[in-house]
Amino acid sequence: MPIAVMTLSPLTDRATYQRGLQATLQVPLVSRLPHAVVAAAAGVVIAYTVESAHRSSWALIPALLYAMDLWAGYQWIQTPSSMMRAEQVIGSVIPAVVCVIAAALTEKHLSRPPRAEQPVVK
Repeated sequence: MPIAVMTLSPLTDRATYQRGLQATLQVPLVSRLPHAVVAAAAGVVIAYTVESAHRSSWALIPALLYAMDLWAGYQWIQTPSSMMRAEQVIGSVIPAVVCVIAAALTEKHLSRPPRAEQPVVK
C-alpha cells in the first residue's frame, strides 16, 4: 500500500454520512482522496519519465487501471440502489481523471520554453 494512502487513510476511516445526493457525491470524494493523491503522483511521474511527443497519453494506462476498480472490490450485502452505484462509479473515476489531469499539467509545464534570464542592471 503506498505511503500516501497509509497516511491519509485515517482521515477518511469511519466517516458516516446520511443517504442522499449530497452523500452520493461526498462519500467517494472523501474516501478516494488518498487514492487520488497517489494517482496524481503517478501521472506526474509518468509525464516526467516518458520520452514521447504526447507524454500525457501514457497516463491513460494507469488511469484505465484505476477505472477498472469500478468492477472489482465491491461486495454488496443487499441489492445496490442507483445512488450506491453512482457512488461506485464516481469513486472509481476520480483517481483515473486526476491521473490524466496531473500528467497533462506536467506535460504542459515541461513543454514551456525556459525563461530568458533578465540582465542585472547596476
